[in-house]
Amino acid sequence: MFKKLTKTHSVNYGFRHIPRRTIVLLVVAMFSVLPVFAQSSSDGFNPNANNNISAMAARPDGKILVGGLFTNIAGISRNEIALLNSDGTLDGSFNSLVVNGVLSIAVQPDGKILIGGSFTIAGGVAKNRIARLNADGSLDTTFNVGTGANDTVNTIALQPDGKVLIGGRFTAYNGTGRNRVARLNADGSVDTGFNPDAFGVVNSLVVQSDGRILIGGEFTFIGSVVRNRIARINSNGSLDAGFDPNLNGWVNAIALEADGRILIGGDFTIVGIFSISRLARLSPNGAPDTFFFPNPN
Repeated sequence: MFKKLTKTHSVNYGFRHIPRRTIVLLVVAMFSVLPVFAQSSSDGFNPNANNNISAMAARPDGKILVGGLFTNIAGISRNEIALLNSDGTLDGSFNSLVVNGVLSIAVQPDGKILIGGSFTIAGGVAKNRIARLNADGSLDTTFNVGTGANDTVNTIALQPDGKVLIGGRFTAYNGTGRNRVARLNADGSVDTGFNPDAFGVVNSLVVQSDGRILIGGEFTFIGSVVRNRIARINSNGSLDAGFDPNLNGWVNAIALEADGRILIGGDFTIVGIFSISRLARLSPNGAPDTFFFPNPN
């Protein structure tokens, strides 16, 4: 029924005869190209860091700053901080040597980059747990932190006036006593008029539009007042006495919604008198939204 093809036979595709050898070459070429297309379409955004990513910040140009404990990302050596293009490839123009871990990143309106963590070297220079980098990753020497923080900086928040809030495990900044939260002037010096005094680790800081500051963490006192794991501070560093959600476990993250409501995440299971596990929404006065029950396990 079927006629065996020989080297001299050809296959008729209606418009012309194509020699068998040509068909074989076309098929081989087609299958050799297919894997390339498959890889290109399936890889997508995959920087492929070789260790933890602990901090991220998006720049206005769509590029992404990432920090952590990695030493290689997107197939290229980068120590603990890198700049990625929007497709996940590495921006080779940004390079900064950081040693011992980046936990927080904040991008200033002028493009300079604040980093906090457990590091002792930033931009290739000795810097303890807090530093500012230029847009290309080089150290900004105009930001003088002195001896820096004496323990980990977990979180950084920017104020509209250019001052910088930091929170973490530290109990001193550049030789000045500051328990777990401090405010820095634009030049890196400590703001001596701001001293909330948190008794326990601070993990998250968020500045509200009215200038008040939300702090979350593991603390149980602010100054001499009981505040369990979340509090709000006035712009001068004093406690906002009317805000007291009272949690039974740590707060690791805080985010503000557009209407002023507050999202909190962590390891708590009770908010005030309500059983709410690990993710909750608060009204602007600190009362829990009892209709918001994501109930993560």
